[in-house]
Amino acid sequence: MLPAMARKTEAVAFTQLPVRRETLPAAPFSLDGVVTDSGPEDEAVPGGVYLCQVNEYVSCGACCGLYNIRHLSRDRLFAMLLHRTERFAGLPREMDPILHFKRRIEALEGNGNRPFDRFHSCPFVGFIGRTGFKVGCLLHPLADGNEGVDYRGLSFYGGYACGTYFCPTYREMPAGIKRLLMACVDDGYLYGLLITEWKLIRAIFSELAGRLERSVSVESVTGNSNAMTALRRLLSVKIDWAYRCPDARSPVHYFFKEKAFQRPPVDYQRTGRRGSRYDPIFRELESVFDSPGRLRSAESRLELLFDAVIDAWDN
Repeated sequence: MLPAMARKTEAVAFTQLPVRRETLPAAPFSLDGVVTDSGPEDEAVPGGVYLCQVNEYVSCGACCGLYNIRHLSRDRLFAMLLHRTERFAGLPREMDPILHFKRRIEALEGNGNRPFDRFHSCPFVGFIGRTGFKVGCLLHPLADGNEGVDYRGLSFYGGYACGTYFCPTYREMPAGIKRLLMACVDDGYLYGLLITEWKLIRAIFSELAGRLERSVSVESVTGNSNAMTALRRLLSVKIDWAYRCPDARSPVHYFFKEKAFQRPPVDYQRTGRRGSRYDPIFRELESVFDSPGRLRSAESRLELLFDAVIDAWDN
């Protein structure tokens, strides 16, 4: 089996259907209790659920700027991480060789040509762990070859920031939803791009809550393979959304709170409509619609994906 980073996302087939807006209540934005959770609380992190490392194939490098790449793709990211990891493995663990590695990688990858120029992309992110395919820090004391020595002080942000920063999802999302995402998303590429997208996650689960009108437990969903598959397909809109603006920087999410990089409102002028019930999702996916039919097509796709999740959760 290929590692999760290398696997292709399962295609979602759908037929365009009319959107039943008149029969669906507006989705609430309070997510407390939507997904109930009985898991233990991790007191070492905000929000009680550790999100950065899930398992030997699924983890996230977003706060390190890993996904801040132009023309980002699964294959390009995999090749970049593999090259970094192989080059770093042969380095003497000394300051000068490590800093030379940094300069070489930044020159090779064009560090000054990023979608978000204020968002540093750390060249020391690579593959770690027993399988050798988990995204992580090559400078971490537990990484191969470091023999317990913490070299993170040689990174741009330094060891303290690396060890203490947590993305907004830790605080913004309820524990049950975070645990469900960790259990459901078995693709490292999707997980890394999705997990910091707390506004998109909130919009998706708010819509689900408005349709379901009851709570579900993490265990009831994870124990239902059809439910997991349907939710995974819905969450995959993050990476396979056909209505994303061609001029969007990339699927990368700038999750810091600088207003200059917030996603713009969706322009509905060419659709003959003032908006859509899916507007919060469309905005976070940087959607653009140049005709009424294009908007209806996007709404129909989401409608089918949401219906599939609800049907699976009810059965």
